[in-house]
Amino acid sequence: MRRTIVFYVPSFGLRVGGAERQAELLLHSFWQLREKRVFVVCKCGVFFINDLGIVKQIKNFTYKPKPSSLFKLAHIFQVLSFICCLPRCKMIVHFHSLSSTALILGFFLSFFAPIRHRFACVFKVPRTGPLSPLDWSHASFFSKSLFKINIKRRAVFVGLTPEAIIQLENIGASKSRCVLIPNGVSTTPLKKLKPWEKRKQSFLVVGRLIKRKKVLAILDAWIESGVSPDAKLYLIGDGPEMESVRKIHHSVLNEYSIIICGTLSALQIEKLAKTSRYFVLASDSEGLSNALLEAMSFGLVPIVRDIPENRYVVKHNQNGLLFQDWGELVICLKKLKQNSLDPSLMTNSVSYVTETFDIKNVSRDYLRLYDAMLMS
Repeated sequence: MRRTIVFYVPSFGLRVGGAERQAELLLHSFWQLREKRVFVVCKCGVFFINDLGIVKQIKNFTYKPKPSSLFKLAHIFQVLSFICCLPRCKMIVHFHSLSSTALILGFFLSFFAPIRHRFACVFKVPRTGPLSPLDWSHASFFSKSLFKINIKRRAVFVGLTPEAIIQLENIGASKSRCVLIPNGVSTTPLKKLKPWEKRKQSFLVVGRLIKRKKVLAILDAWIESGVSPDAKLYLIGDGPEMESVRKIHHSVLNEYSIIICGTLSALQIEKLAKTSRYFVLASDSEGLSNALLEAMSFGLVPIVRDIPENRYVVKHNQNGLLFQDWGELVICLKKLKQNSLDPSLMTNSVSYVTETFDIKNVSRDYLRLYDAMLMS
């Protein structure tokens, strides 16, 4: 029996957020490793990678941005029908989400998929910390019940950091059903990157402009840290917080060299990152930030909030800087505007990501996990 891998992502397409970006990276990486039968299912339909390595949509689903309960049920039925009607195979369904829809699908598939396929189910924990899916102090009874049911149905849960594994075990997942596999990124050899001394004194903030990313706090800290003729702050991304960002007067943005970029393509971000020095992340809740890993792979030195998920990647004064609160961020930015860091932090940043988070190694870890699950 052939192996088929089905990714489920909680959005209307690829390249929407971190979960979708990881699914797409794994899709291409699996294809390069000759894993050809990989589908990505989302709310708008099904995607597949063709023989030329191009991702194509092969099936459309009807779904609304704010669906009624009827539309949600219709979506669940569409996904179940697609998966259960695939040719008989060894099947892994890999949910890049812990949403209620994903948990409901996992529950029903655990009953229906084995009728036709040799079946196993994986849930990836997208985020930990306050108000995350694993923060049970804020979780609904319905979500808790669905999670417990999927544990009993022998689903495997993938944590991106050791903190995620601890939280999974704390809410009832057995150690044998928890696996640590981080996010992965495409990496660039250090010798092919622009050296530190030839980079501009530019600071990048990249990601969706949502409340937990604390973008406004970063801008306030940047302004509080003072004016420096060479230092520039680039804000890349869009989202609900953009309206508040645009309320900052143009004279203030110009005085403090703040450039509001909006949404840029992956190639535009990469080009800017490879000529800049620093990446700033102030979120108080993350899974394992794709933006952080990609920034480090491009040679940026990270300046990130001191939370367990970031400490898994950034070692203070070794391959980046950690700050605990707004005041520490102000001090950090002020020092960096005036004095450049030791270039060894860039070297260590690139080397650590290459050794630990290369997408090829992450893909092989997943394939080994799939093999073990289908044999058990």
